[in-house]
Amino acid sequence: LVHGRWSYRRISKLILFIFYKCVAYAFVQFWFGFVNGFSQQPIFNVYKMQLYNLMFSALPCIIFGVLDQDVDEKTSLKYPILFLQGPMNRLFNVKSLLTWMLSGLWQSAILFSIPSFGLNYPFWSSDGHGSSMRDMGETIFLALILVVNIRAGFVTSYWTILNHIAIWGSIAVYILASYVNSQLYTLSPLSYQVLPRLLGSSVFWFFVCLAAFSALLRDYVWRSWLRLYNPNPVHVAKFESVKRKKGKSRKQQHGGTEGKKRKSYRSSYAGI
Repeated sequence: LVHGRWSYRRISKLILFIFYKCVAYAFVQFWFGFVNGFSQQPIFNVYKMQLYNLMFSALPCIIFGVLDQDVDEKTSLKYPILFLQGPMNRLFNVKSLLTWMLSGLWQSAILFSIPSFGLNYPFWSSDGHGSSMRDMGETIFLALILVVNIRAGFVTSYWTILNHIAIWGSIAVYILASYVNSQLYTLSPLSYQVLPRLLGSSVFWFFVCLAAFSALLRDYVWRSWLRLYNPNPVHVAKFESVKRKKGKSRKQQHGGTEGKKRKSYRSSYAGI
């Protein structure tokens, strides 16, 4: 019973997240169409476009799609109301799908507009190079990778070392693969030496971080507001579970009991 409920949540989040990250990626190219006259000129390197779903954003989805739990087994059985999510279809419905897709649409607009504005900065590169479409593409794509993988952390409820490896490892793999790609002229002539030059630019990092932070801010504020002012049964169950565990811990300390505790990997900022 408990595993069936966990499975429903995992599958629902996995499908919705895949839709979201594809919308966030695809609509950046759509916004770029207004700049290039819809000439079908891609803003991203073609190899990065092919590896986006395959290598740079897949592993976090797989990990939380297999291991994620919102509450433990005992808490699930203590609050039977939690089992209504599946029969009432609360997590996977048209409203949820549209919400996730609109979130991806909003973030794609932020990710495109901020680096586009940054291209007008007069000191883009420390060696005197002016900005180019490839500079813009590299900036947007790195910010996109940061946003999508960190957002996967937002929706993760049960943290293990595998989640950290998947999220931060995907970001590191992208930077490494992009750096190698920019060193091979025969593979990507237009991207040759672009990323190594940008990595030394403080302006590049400023706009990458600004775009990623701005894209994630709305989601973080909204989730925080829900937990504080409009909690759902899962939030209440988590709160009661944490409070109960803290109470037991205090009793053990005052009672002088000793023993090894099972190490917990659950994050205090676990997502829905």
